[in-house]
Amino acid sequence: MSDFEEESFFTEDQIRRFDLVVNFDRFINIIFKNPKNRENFASYSNANIIFKGRSLLEIMEECDTEEWQRVYLEVKIWAINPW
Repeated sequence: MSDFEEESFFTEDQIRRFDLVVNFDRFINIIFKNPKNRENFASYSNANIIFKGRSLLEIMEECDTEEWQRVYLEVKIWAINPW
């Protein structure tokens, strides 16, 4: 390790997951105007094909980062173009 490199306490995968959580929150707040939906969306099961009946919290708990990324991209699309 060079003098300019710092040792990280987090793995690249953990950093990516942190980033996804922050961005999920950002897009959920764009999509939903109702505070109850904003606060509880992550815990609601979702019939959308990308969620496969799972909640966002279940995906975060059970799936790898690539699956998180796929769901994130879908949520991002909803935020940008809800129709």
